[in-house]
Amino acid sequence: MEKGSIYLVVHFPKDFPDGIQSKTELLTSQVENSTFKLYAFPDGHLLLSIQQNDTIFSQYESQKIRFQSDRDCILTYIWSESQTTFKINKTKVDSAQANDVLIIPDKETTKIDNLGEVNPNLPPIDEKWINWRRERFLEIPRKLKSDRRAKSEIEQVKELSDVIKNLEDTYDEWLTGKDYLIMTLLSLLRSLLCHKIVERNIKHITYNPLLFRMASLRSLPLSIYAMPVKKEIPQNILDISDNTLYHIIVNEATLTKQANSQVIMDFQEWINGEVIITFIDKKPHYYSVNDLLLESSNTIGGSHFDPDIPIRIDFLRNIKSYEIDLIKRIVSNTVRISHFLSKSVLTHFTN
Repeated sequence: MEKGSIYLVVHFPKDFPDGIQSKTELLTSQVENSTFKLYAFPDGHLLLSIQQNDTIFSQYESQKIRFQSDRDCILTYIWSESQTTFKINKTKVDSAQANDVLIIPDKETTKIDNLGEVNPNLPPIDEKWINWRRERFLEIPRKLKSDRRAKSEIEQVKELSDVIKNLEDTYDEWLTGKDYLIMTLLSLLRSLLCHKIVERNIKHITYNPLLFRMASLRSLPLSIYAMPVKKEIPQNILDISDNTLYHIIVNEATLTKQANSQVIMDFQEWINGEVIITFIDKKPHYYSVNDLLLESSNTIGGSHFDPDIPIRIDFLRNIKSYEIDLIKRIVSNTVRISHFLSKSVLTHFTN
């Protein structure tokens, strides 16, 4: 693709670039129909490349970089014919023409709400999920158990406010290298987002996610940008599926349009979009962000610690590229978007 942007969470060790003896590929990621590659060199400079087959659309060779501590960093790469921008956290990284060594400081913050300006005049979105939320949380009558009472709107607003603060503090601490906090993040995301599209007993809903429930009380859209969620597998993928266990989908959500292929959609549409596709006898079986968050929270921390683990969760957390696993990447993207949307919904309940 000739122009676009990519956002990634990557872990760089404090002793970087020790151990790198030659040009080393750190990670590869699909961006629409192109491939993003990140390379490191023994002197500590990075090479970023966007290409499709043999066509290179963008290539950026950075100045030498060092890190003051072990931590996860947010990499932002924006490219077009006229300009290229590369940032690590909030620091702009100059090209290889710069002779100085860039130090990424230990105390540089990567705050959760540092997402840039968002256009308040977004185009309308399909009301499918707005209607779904209204029906699920408002219109279907429910019978409370005799030992329970309904919470007031004020109580629910307070809960959303508390979750937002918890999400902020936990995420920012997580980025400093406290990996164990992913358990707390998974639990918070489960409470905000996880749901069943079809319930066995609609009068006794198993999951009642706070963000979507609060949005339903004001019939609010939850607008984000992402590549279209597809439910059809291209023939070229089906043709090789006999020898393929999984097909990985990388479709990160953003608050502003950052690629021509992105479309505006409801956040719930993205949550229920595919992350990986399992092939059984050439028949695709989809696994969504919603599925991933729910099963992760229920098996590897946050809500439960089961004595076993779903194969797909184990598979995703063991796919690593320079010490960053796919679950961590998906969790980071989901936390940041959920935090922004939760704060947006909260404004509709405060004077």
